[in-house]
Amino acid sequence: MNNKKWWKNYYAELNLTVGITLIFCAFYFFAPTLFTSKSSLISITGQIKKVETYYTQIITDNRFHKVKSTKSELQLQIIGQTHIYSLTKNIGYDYRNEKYENIKTALLNSKMVKVWIKKTQSEKWNPVIFQLENDDGTIIYDMNDAKSELYFLFPFMIILGLFSTSIFLRHRYPKKIKKIIGI
Repeated sequence: MNNKKWWKNYYAELNLTVGITLIFCAFYFFAPTLFTSKSSLISITGQIKKVETYYTQIITDNRFHKVKSTKSELQLQIIGQTHIYSLTKNIGYDYRNEKYENIKTALLNSKMVKVWIKKTQSEKWNPVIFQLENDDGTIIYDMNDAKSELYFLFPFMIILGLFSTSIFLRHRYPKKIKKIIGI
């Protein structure tokens, strides 16, 4: 009986660790991008020097199997700027990212570009693009495109973290939890 209690305590504490880690990761990695407002961005306008798309195959070797995926990256340079502005996305098993290829084509057909980045990343060598406009003011890449995957992922990680933490609380304080729930 004592051995069973030890395992219950171990898994309850493991759930607490996983829950706190999920909540921390959601706020640390996803919240800064998700809650970025238009007022926290600056625009840089200039003539396009170079636009390239790169595809890198990523292989994660696990003990049991290999997982392969492809990372696509669109890089943009502006004349007179030392920064390389980039968009990066894991496209899974696909070999081409049509969205980035369309952005590249639109940029090559344009002479000027307006790039929107975070003010805090203005001194960074490789800032992340939040919005792109071509010379006639057409928005090629929108802020909502940058945030699109995070609309689902952020709340999912928060809910999963809260659920995992609640398993620990249910194990540690069963009477108080039953009283709160009303059972």
